[in-house]
Amino acid sequence: MQDVPARSASEPSPAPSRGEGTDRLRPGRALIGWMAPEQAKLVLAHNRMDGRNDPTTAEVIMKARSEVAHSRERLDQTNVVAEAPAELRQHIGSLAAAAPEMAAGGWQVQIVDLRRLRALQPVVFTEDAEVRVRDVDPTDLAALARLTVPVPTTVPPPLQFDQLQKAWTISSNNPNLRIVGHFSGPTPQGPTAVGFLVRELPSYLQVAVFQGRYLLHDGYHRALGLLGRGVTHAPAYVREFATFEEMGINPGMLPQDAYLGDRPPTLADYLDDRVSAAVAIPFTRRTIVVSGLELNAS
Repeated sequence: MQDVPARSASEPSPAPSRGEGTDRLRPGRALIGWMAPEQAKLVLAHNRMDGRNDPTTAEVIMKARSEVAHSRERLDQTNVVAEAPAELRQHIGSLAAAAPEMAAGGWQVQIVDLRRLRALQPVVFTEDAEVRVRDVDPTDLAALARLTVPVPTTVPPPLQFDQLQKAWTISSNNPNLRIVGHFSGPTPQGPTAVGFLVRELPSYLQVAVFQGRYLLHDGYHRALGLLGRGVTHAPAYVREFATFEEMGINPGMLPQDAYLGDRPPTLADYLDDRVSAAVAIPFTRRTIVVSGLELNAS
C-alpha cells in the first residue's frame, strides 16, 4: 500500500503564459502513466494541438508507463469496504428520506478505504480537491458523511434574464446542473405558462463494484482532498454492478484495461510524479439557456 507522496516544492507551474487563455485553464494533475500516449501528449501540452510534439513529452510519458508496467505491485482490494457504524444511522435515515432513489437503485452507504480505490478519471483539478475539504473536521465521521454523501438540498441555481433576447440563463460551476423536466398550464392571471425544471443534481462519493473490483465512480475531488488531509476511510455510496454497461462510465475516462487491470491507478497516484504530472486543464461552466422566440410562419 502506498502513502500519498509529497510533491516537490520546486515543481514548475503548469499554467501557460498570459494571453494563452489562462482564464480558462486551471492547475491539475494527470495520470499520464495510464493514458493512451496521444491523449497524454495532448494533456501535457495543455490541450494545445501545436504542443503535442515537444521532444521531452515522449520521454516523460515513456518513463511513466514503464513505472506502471514494471514497478507497480498488484493492487489488493481485500476488505476495501466495511459496514457503516451506528453513529451514521441518523444521517443514513435522512438520506433515505431525501433521496430514496439511491437505495432503490441498490446503493448502500458504507465506509471505504480511499487509498485502495481504482481511479478512472484521467485528470483532476487540484484546487477543487483542496477547497472542497478545507472546512471539514477529519476526525468527525458525521461531518465527513455530510461532505461525501450529503443530504440533497433545494437551493435554486442563480438565474439571469435577458429582456432583449427574452432568454433565461442558468450558469453554474457544478457539472451536475441539468434540465430535469418540463411543464405547461394556465396561470391565475390567464396566460399559459410553459417552461423547464432545472436542478443541480446531488453529487456523492460513489464506488462501483464490478467483478470484485472497487472503482471510484464519482466524488474524485472530495476523495483526493480527504486523502491529502490524512483521511484514509470515509462514508460512500457503494453498489455492485452485474455488467460493465450498467455502470454508465462517462466517455473520456482512462482506457478500460487501465483501471480493470492488475495495476490500476489509485487516488495517491494523482500526486505521484513518477506516474502523473502537473498540467493546466481547460475549465468550463455548465450553462442552460431557455429562450422564447416569436416567429411569423408563412
